[in-house]
Amino acid sequence: MLICAPIRGPGSDGRSTRRMGVLLCGGFMGLSGSSFRLRKGVLRPIFPRTGAFVASGACTKPMKDNGKGQARRGPSARRAAVRPTRPVARFCMVCGGAMRSILEHGVRRRGCSRCGFIAYRNPVPACGVLIQRKGSILLARRGHEPLKNAWGIPAGFMEYGEHPEETAVREALEETGLKVRLTGLFGVYAGRDDPRTRAVLILYNARIAGGKLQPGDDAIELGYFPLDHLPRPMAFRAHREALRDLRRMNRERNR
Repeated sequence: MLICAPIRGPGSDGRSTRRMGVLLCGGFMGLSGSSFRLRKGVLRPIFPRTGAFVASGACTKPMKDNGKGQARRGPSARRAAVRPTRPVARFCMVCGGAMRSILEHGVRRRGCSRCGFIAYRNPVPACGVLIQRKGSILLARRGHEPLKNAWGIPAGFMEYGEHPEETAVREALEETGLKVRLTGLFGVYAGRDDPRTRAVLILYNARIAGGKLQPGDDAIELGYFPLDHLPRPMAFRAHREALRDLRRMNRERNR
């Protein structure tokens, strides 16, 4: 999602108008100020001349054009779709001052030269549930980018103030229509191939406590699949690793 924000205002000069525009970009999108251009009092996004972006709301590298005005498909295009491009904060989201590169505890970060605010880039926690039935696992097919139409574990990002268990229960209800009861922590996995961010995936074992199985929110299809015959494509590496661990644990338990 991109926002073109009109920033005309009585009594505003060019400098204050430009700063207001940057604050709008940083506050709503978290993007670099260099991704927008001020034209006739309106802040407009700058797009590359060629290339398609498949991850809505994410900064990804564009797929190459095939010479016919279409994005090139194939393995290289798919790799480009999930390779993140790190935006650089140029203006402070607190005071609008210029951001500069600083060294803190041996890590290079962006800090405000005016108020001292530091723009930390931390992994984002996501939580999900493993719901099994007769040796099969419940999976959801994604309805949105990134990796639209790929299959994955019902999961989603935490909201501010939520406990991980609350997130897992909420995501299960939103994506599957099922009310679940968590029976224990399954594992924690590092997400390294999401174009939007670096994630930490927290998974719980869960049992169905009510509700009706029906896809919702980001999910467009649901299904139970044997762990030895999972659907393709699978969405994220962390999901594949978790399902591989689950399959191994089930085999050891059944010996």
